[in-house]
Amino acid sequence: MSAHATLSASGAYRWIACPGSIRASEGVQDTTSSYAAEGTAAHALAELCLKENRSAASCVGRKVEGSTVTDEMAEAVQIYLDTIQEIYGDGHSKLLFVEQRFDLSWLFPGMFGTNDCCVIDVATRTLYVLDYKHGAGVPVEVETNAQLLYYGLGALHDAPCEIRKVVIIVVQPRAPHGDGPVRQADMLSNSLRAWGTDVLLPAAMATQKEGAPLHAGKHCRFCKVLATCGEAARDVQEKAGCAFGGTPVNPQSLSPEELSIRLHAAEIIGAWSKAVQAHAQHVAETGGAIPGFKLVPKRSIRKWVNEAQALDVLTGTLGEEAYAPRKLKSVAQAEKACKKAGVALNEALWDKPDNGFNLVPVSDARREAAAPVDQAFDVIDDSLDFLT
Repeated sequence: MSAHATLSASGAYRWIACPGSIRASEGVQDTTSSYAAEGTAAHALAELCLKENRSAASCVGRKVEGSTVTDEMAEAVQIYLDTIQEIYGDGHSKLLFVEQRFDLSWLFPGMFGTNDCCVIDVATRTLYVLDYKHGAGVPVEVETNAQLLYYGLGALHDAPCEIRKVVIIVVQPRAPHGDGPVRQADMLSNSLRAWGTDVLLPAAMATQKEGAPLHAGKHCRFCKVLATCGEAARDVQEKAGCAFGGTPVNPQSLSPEELSIRLHAAEIIGAWSKAVQAHAQHVAETGGAIPGFKLVPKRSIRKWVNEAQALDVLTGTLGEEAYAPRKLKSVAQAEKACKKAGVALNEALWDKPDNGFNLVPVSDARREAAAPVDQAFDVIDDSLDFLT
C-alpha cells in the first residue's frame, strides 16, 4: 500500500485555501467509491501499458487492480498513452519517468508524492509533467492548478539536468471541456520555483499553526470532513437562508437573477447534503443508530463463480443457446478497428443525436450553446403547483 502525504498534491487546492482542513481531518479515515476504484484501475492500466509497450485495447477484459478493463476505459486511457507518445517520440535525447515518486521535504517536512508521468527533453531543457484524470464529473483546469504545479515542482527538483521550461499537462478524456481532453500550460522553471516559495510554502506553514482558520468554498466539495465541518455548515445555512428563505416558492415565478442565486446555492447545498448522507451511512454501518432510518440490503445480482467452468457445463447442455447475442461495436470502436484495417468508416452508417442541454455555471469551460426558441417558454411541471 502506498503512503499518502498529509500535505498531498491532490488536496493542495483545498489546504492552500483552507489551512484548518488539515487539522480538522486528522484521524478521519479516507473513504473510497466505485468511481475512485475505477480511477485507480485506469491509472494502473496506463502504467502497465507504458511499461510493457502495449495498447490499452489489448488489455480489454483483463483484471487490473480488481476492476475489469472495459472498452470505454481502454479508449480513455489510450488518449493519455497517445499524448505521452507524441511528446516522447522515438526517445532520442528524452527521458521517460512513469509513476515517479518525489520528495518535497527540502521545501517543507512531510511533503512528497507520485507523478503519473513526466518526460524530460534534454536537448531543449524542457520538462513535461502529465497527470491523467479518469473522472467524468468535474472538468479539471490546467492553468494555476495547484496539484499539477506541486507535481511539477517535485519533478523539477529531481530532474537530472538543468530545466528552463516546464509544460504541465492534464489529460481528461471523459469530462467534456471546451479546450478538448488534453490541456496544457507552459511556464519558465523559475516561475514554478517562485510559486513553490511564495505560495506553496506559506500555505504549508499555515496548516501547522494552532487554530489554523477554516474557509468554506468550492474546495469543500471533496473534503472528507465536509459533513461535520462547522464552517461549511454555516456557509450552507447562510446561502440557503439568502437563496430560499423560509418559504418555498414556485420556480416559475422567479426572475433569471433569482434563479441564478438559487442555482449557485443549490450547488453548494447539494455537495454538503451528499457528504451528510455518506457520513450517516458510515455511522449506521459501524453500529450507530440514526433515528427514523435503517439499513437494508442492496439489490444483489447472481454471478458465475467460475465463468470457464460454467461455459463448459452450459455449452454441453444448451449448445449455442449458452451464449448471449453478439453486440455490435460502438461507433468509436468500429472507427478505430476500421482505421487499423486501413479502411474508412462509412459516415452514412452513424449519426450523432442531439441529447439536449446541461445548465452549468459560466465558469464551466465548455462552449455555450443557444437554446431552441420554441423551448424557451415551456412550462416546467404542473406538479409544482402545490408550492404556490
